[in-house]
Amino acid sequence: MSSNIFGENMSFQTYEKIICFLAHHEKATQYDIARDKEVGLSYAPVHQAIEELLFLDLIEEVEKEKGQGPLPKRYFRLTFSGVATALALFSLKDKAEGVDPKIKRALRKTILTYRKLYPDFKLFSEWEFLEKTFGDDIYIELEATSISWFRIFDPLSRPKAKWLKSELREELRQTFLIDQEWLQHNFVRIFLQGFISYLREDAPEHTLRGTPNAALYKFIKAFFEKERKRKIERLKKMEKAEKRLLTQFSVI
Repeated sequence: MSSNIFGENMSFQTYEKIICFLAHHEKATQYDIARDKEVGLSYAPVHQAIEELLFLDLIEEVEKEKGQGPLPKRYFRLTFSGVATALALFSLKDKAEGVDPKIKRALRKTILTYRKLYPDFKLFSEWEFLEKTFGDDIYIELEATSISWFRIFDPLSRPKAKWLKSELREELRQTFLIDQEWLQHNFVRIFLQGFISYLREDAPEHTLRGTPNAALYKFIKAFFEKERKRKIERLKKMEKAEKRLLTQFSVI
């Protein structure tokens, strides 16, 4: 993952601090972030980082109201890719064998803070059930999923908005902008791939006794049905391409 795209006065840690702060707040202003002792940043770098995180589609502005001065109070929260990035940033700090209790609390708080924004994302909305069923193993899978997702999509390695000429900025932003629903779909896919492997290889007792949950059952069934249809459609396109090529170069 890259950190050298952040310019002379901005470090990877600045973005990390802001993302991790917002992970535990449903919304916050730039002033809320700058006032936080754990963040430990002045207003200027927070303001600059906020604009760049907006450009990267890791945060979104959700509310604006009149401020005490000439500038309005703007409230921000994480997008889904911002939530996944926060989970990865917390997970990357975990050096414990198993799960560090402090990291576990940070991951849990992120999920409980943001899951109401994604009621159909049952991996989060049913998190207490997964905790009760699998214990710390569910956090091991969450850490592995988050880190894998983060390394595949590398959400912080994109050009800085201020480096771009204004006429190119929006065009390039659209090039890098990835649909949040698609990112969510891939997070689920990575999570389930790892979890299926875990159930098959490391926890056969779970596959034998079962863990009934209607919400997760419907969610997983619908997800794999969608995946199946996508792959069937892709196979049909491959077969059509094969037929066209064989027809083109037929020697009969």
